[in-house]
Amino acid sequence: MYRTAIEGILGINLRGKILSIDPCIPRAWPGFEITYKHGSSRYHIAVENPNGVCRGIVRASLDDREISRSACEINLVDDGTYHYARITLG
Repeated sequence: MYRTAIEGILGINLRGKILSIDPCIPRAWPGFEITYKHGSSRYHIAVENPNGVCRGIVRASLDDREISRSACEINLVDDGTYHYARITLG
C-alpha cells in the first residue's frame, strides 16, 4: 500500500539510479515534501502546487539548477551530501 501511494499518487519512481518524479495529486493539495535516502546522500523533494492542478510540471530544479520540465528525472549520486529538489506544478 505504501509503495502504491508513493508511486501512484506522489509519482516518485526509482529506476536504477534515476529517481523519476511525475506527481498526480488532488487539486486541493498545496503540495508535499519527501526526503529520499540514497546511500549516504539525502534528497529533499518539495512539490509545490500554486495553481491547484492535478499534474503537469512547469518548473523543476535540483540544487538550484534547472532540470527537465516534462519528465523530472534526478540522477542519484552517493556523495554524502544533502540535495534539494523543487518541482512546481502548473
